[in-house]
Amino acid sequence: MRPYSQHKNVFAFLLLLFFSSYIFAQVGIGTTDPNGSSALEIYNENAGLLIPRVTLTSATDVTTIPSPADYLMVFNTATTATITPGLVYWKDGSWLRVLNTSDSSSSGSGWALTGNSISGTEFLGTTNYTQLNFKANSVTMAQFHPNGSVALGRSAVISSSYHSFAIGEQADASGEQNAYAFGTTAKASGSKSMALGTSAIASNTESYAFGSSSTASGYRSVVAGVSSTASNNNAVAIGNQNVVSGLNSMALGYDSQVTGDNAVALGYQAVANNPNTIILGNTSSNAWYRTKVGIGTTNPSASLDLEGTLQYVDGNESDGYVLVSDANGNASWSDVNDLEISSAVFGEIYSSSASAQNFSWSGSAQTLTFGSDNYENSVSASTSTLTTSVTGLYRVTFTISIEKGTGNSIDLKMYLATNGNASNIVPASSAYVSLDSNSDIVTITINKFVQLNSSDSIAVFWEKVGGNSSNFSLLPEGSSFNIELLNYNF
Repeated sequence: MRPYSQHKNVFAFLLLLFFSSYIFAQVGIGTTDPNGSSALEIYNENAGLLIPRVTLTSATDVTTIPSPADYLMVFNTATTATITPGLVYWKDGSWLRVLNTSDSSSSGSGWALTGNSISGTEFLGTTNYTQLNFKANSVTMAQFHPNGSVALGRSAVISSSYHSFAIGEQADASGEQNAYAFGTTAKASGSKSMALGTSAIASNTESYAFGSSSTASGYRSVVAGVSSTASNNNAVAIGNQNVVSGLNSMALGYDSQVTGDNAVALGYQAVANNPNTIILGNTSSNAWYRTKVGIGTTNPSASLDLEGTLQYVDGNESDGYVLVSDANGNASWSDVNDLEISSAVFGEIYSSSASAQNFSWSGSAQTLTFGSDNYENSVSASTSTLTTSVTGLYRVTFTISIEKGTGNSIDLKMYLATNGNASNIVPASSAYVSLDSNSDIVTITINKFVQLNSSDSIAVFWEKVGGNSSNFSLLPEGSSFNIELLNYNF
C-alpha cells in the first residue's frame, strides 16, 4: 500500500503546482516572487538564458524554421549577404536584427546616435523600390525616390517625376522628368524645366524661370529677372518686370512689353506690339526717361546721336547724290540735279492801309513793322518777319518810304538781320537815311542775295544813329518786304 501512497502524493503536488500557475499566470524560476508584469521571471546571479541557436540562410529563410510565427526569437549564427550573427526575430516575412553595442560601433545593421564605424559598403535607406522619407515634427523634410528624384525642404514635392530635384520649402519639381525647382514655393512642372528663385514657375516643356516671382509658361521659354513673364513658345524675357506674350519674341530691359510675334523690345519701357519689329527704347516726353542711343559717343543728346560717319545703302547711292525724304520720312539717295521744288517759294509783307505807322527810338535796335497783309508760299509771314521752310539762296528786298514829323533832324540806319537777333546783320545790307526838316520824305530800296536755312527768319531792323529827334513815320503805300527762293540746296 505504501508505493501507491507515494505516487498519489506526487500526483497531488503536480496537480497543485499546475493550478497554482494557472491561477496566478506568473512563473518564477529562481525566485518565489515573480514580477506582476511578467509571465516568466528568471533570476540567477551567475547564469543566463541560453536561447535556441540556428543557422539561417537568409533574412527570409523559412526552411530552417518552417512557418515561423511573428515575434519568434532565435540567435542566428550564420553570416550571409542579407543577415549577420546575432539576436533576430521574425516579423512580416523576414528576420530582423536586434541592435546591440557591437552593431553600433562596428559592422552591425543598426545606426547609433553617436555614429558608426563603417567599411564603406553599409548604407542608410531601402532595399526595395519604395521612396524614402525623412520627417521632423511629423512634417516631411526630405524625400529620396528610386527613380532618381530628390526633395529637400519643408513639404517639398517631387511627386512621380523622374530624375527631378526640389530644394526649398514647398518647392515643387513635379514635371514628368528632369525638373528642377530651387527656392521657397518654386515650381517646375514642365518636363526638362527649371525654376530658380522664390515663387519662380516653369510650367512648360524645356521652360526656364530664373528670379523671384518669374514665370516661364511657354514651350522653351526663358525668363531671367524678377517678376518677369514669358508666356508663348520660344519667348524670352531678360530683366525685371518684362512681359513677353509674342511667339518667338524677346524683351531685354526693364518694364518692357512684347505682344507681337517675332518681335524684340530693348530698353526701359520699350513696347513691341507689331510682328517682325525691333523696338529700341521708349517715347517718353520726360527727357530723363526718354531713350537716347549713342554711336561713337558716351553722352547722347538726341534719340540717335552719331559721332563719326554714316553709310546708308539703298541701291540708288552714287557720287554726289544727296539723301532726301518723302512726306512720311522715308529716306533715299537722289541726284540733286533731278530734284525740283514743286512750286515757287516766296513771301511778302505790306499794308493796304493808308495810315502811316509811327516809330519812336527806345534806345535799342527794333524791327520795322510793315503791316498785316502778306503773300506767302512755303514761307511764314508775320507783320515784321519772314521765316523760310526750304534751305537755299534767296533774293531779299525791302523798300521803305519814311517821313519826318515835327521836331529836329534824325539820322537812321536800316539793315537786314536773321533769327530775331539784331547782331546777326546780313553783310552789305545797311542803308543810312537823314531827315532834316519837317515833312521830309525819303524812299530807299535794298536788294540782297542771302543764304538761308530751313526755319531761318529774316527781318528789317532800324536804329537811330544821329540827330536830336526820336520820331519818324513809315508810309505804307511806299513800303514792302519780300523774299524769293532762287536756288535750293539740301
